[in-house]
Amino acid sequence: MGGAISPDGKYLAYSDNKGLHIKLIDTGETRAIPQLTGLNDQNVKWEVGAWFPDSSRFLVNAHPSIEEWSEWSSRDTSVWVTSVLGGTPTKLRDRALAGSVSPDGSTVSFGTNKGKLGEREIWLMGPHGENPRKFDEADGDHAICCLGWSPDGKRYAYISSDRSGDTMLNRDVKGGSPITLFSSPELKKMNDIVWLRDGRVVYSLPEPQSNGAVCNYWLTRLDLSTGKRLEEPRRLTNWPGFCVSSGTATNDGKQLAFAAMSRFFTGYIGDLQAGGTRIVNVRHFTLEDGDDYIADWTADSKAVLVAQNRGDHYSLYKQSLDSDVQSPIVSSVAGGVLSFAVLSPDGNWVIALVWPAGGDSSAERPSVPLPIVRIPVAGGDPEPLLQVYRPSPISCSRPPANVCVIVEQSDDHNQMIVSRLDPLKGRGPELARFDLARDVDLFIDNLICAISPDGSRLALTRSPESSIEIHTLSGQLLRTIPVQVSFRKIGLSWAADRHGFFVTRRAPGGTELIHLDLQGNEKVLRNCVGWGCFAAPSPDGRHLSILDIKPTTNMWMMENF
Repeated sequence: MGGAISPDGKYLAYSDNKGLHIKLIDTGETRAIPQLTGLNDQNVKWEVGAWFPDSSRFLVNAHPSIEEWSEWSSRDTSVWVTSVLGGTPTKLRDRALAGSVSPDGSTVSFGTNKGKLGEREIWLMGPHGENPRKFDEADGDHAICCLGWSPDGKRYAYISSDRSGDTMLNRDVKGGSPITLFSSPELKKMNDIVWLRDGRVVYSLPEPQSNGAVCNYWLTRLDLSTGKRLEEPRRLTNWPGFCVSSGTATNDGKQLAFAAMSRFFTGYIGDLQAGGTRIVNVRHFTLEDGDDYIADWTADSKAVLVAQNRGDHYSLYKQSLDSDVQSPIVSSVAGGVLSFAVLSPDGNWVIALVWPAGGDSSAERPSVPLPIVRIPVAGGDPEPLLQVYRPSPISCSRPPANVCVIVEQSDDHNQMIVSRLDPLKGRGPELARFDLARDVDLFIDNLICAISPDGSRLALTRSPESSIEIHTLSGQLLRTIPVQVSFRKIGLSWAADRHGFFVTRRAPGGTELIHLDLQGNEKVLRNCVGWGCFAAPSPDGRHLSILDIKPTTNMWMMENF
């Protein structure tokens, strides 16, 4: 999941799904950190943080195992310290996110008090958790995080956030006005920043048209007292297939360790039995392990729509279950990738959201409108239908019903708005509004709401942790599905017989796909590593398509840069 090289270059501390590890770089010997009683690898994810300057200890954050890195916060995180000499980690503080260690090893920074945009407070404490004191605080419309010291200890840097984005600021420890090091437009593109003792800065940038999947390191030099660039940035690496994070450097600046991550999509099809509670004969269906996925089914359940994304363009095909031949619906469209593609009930159109690539956008939070297009199934160019500014799921009924809905978040983030969607005319009349249980961040969470196959009901959750509710199209509550244990849902589709759902939820080490009936009884169908296990049943209820998103991450080191 990530790691850090020690300041003296002797050790690599890293974490994976099995726990914490220390690797002796010269010999390759690796030692596992002993598990803690009552806090083992089944319910926690370890995040390796900063080393102390003497290379004897390092900080770690303990996060809930069902959370992804984009969801980590002080709300349910604790700070620990681990020694290279052995023994179990020692807790320093609850409800905190560890930041950095000062160059003299006397002070540790951490963030706490999560607000709408992130942590609102930065605190300092001693190396053993002693003498905690508040350092700075942001109001409710801002966040502040990630305080770190310059190598000489004379200045510190931190990130200030508001609705417009993040800015990296720098200040003298003795006081004075802050200096902007990286503005919001610059910082939005960066995935990793590493400060070197000689004043150089190594940072990563995504490759144009890669949709954030590929990024490389660049190098520049800054005057920390003014924020001015002392030399033009130059590219350090030219890697083709992964993105980097978790960068750390040795004291002499000669070695840089980092995590390199890639992921690929794999589409499977299985056969459903026992009323959808058992899946058998699961087979690999998509032709490539890239960014290919099964988007939807045809009404006769004999074929599927396959979307292919290639960073700066997409393709859409139709493929029969008993054939490897893909018939193009649209061969190649530049400008983005398909986030989803849904077949209209009449079978004439594919309705899709296009995620922009390159230009004024990023893989995480585009600042440009997201186009929703209609694509003729018979062939032809995509046609614009409407634009949204946040991900907005669309679902459609199956014939003979003829209803599609679009689900959007209100501007104040407090409500879910469900409206009709016409494949020819675009957004139609509003059907219902539902209060959300919390401020759902659509670039991390999903709005979960889907129309039933017969077009008469909506299944929804008011937050990923909330119960599933069934409503009429006008918003009248018909039923709440009882659940024994709250779990974090990231996907939902109706079963073909309308007597249950296929739900994707977070699980330790990844996600799992379950069948949930209307009484709340659940059956686990499949476990996936990473952010995957999304499923859609065929209209006849005999088959299930599964999207499995498989990540792979390794620690690398480069020298003499």
